[in-house]
Amino acid sequence: MAGIEVAQAFVTILPSMQGIQGKITDELVPAADRAGGEAGTAAGKSFAKKMQDFGSGAQTVGKTLSKYVTTPILAVGTASGAAAVNFETSMAQLRTIADTT
Repeated sequence: MAGIEVAQAFVTILPSMQGIQGKITDELVPAADRAGGEAGTAAGKSFAKKMQDFGSGAQTVGKTLSKYVTTPILAVGTASGAAAVNFETSMAQLRTIADTT
């Protein structure tokens, strides 16, 4: 039988796609989950940093307003109140002098 050709055979190989969807899903889902998690973490850190910077800026504005606006307004209000009391006292004294004369 060695060296004797009995017949020729031709074989056609057809690839099967059966089960490929599951394999692709098994490969892609974990990678997509990791990528999504990393993107979410990065976005969260970026947002937190921006909010922290905004908070620091707002705090600075608040301190500046307190120092240069609120305090002077309170001083003017206090001085106005004191002036009103002094004016009323002076008017009362004038009325007293005017009534006794």
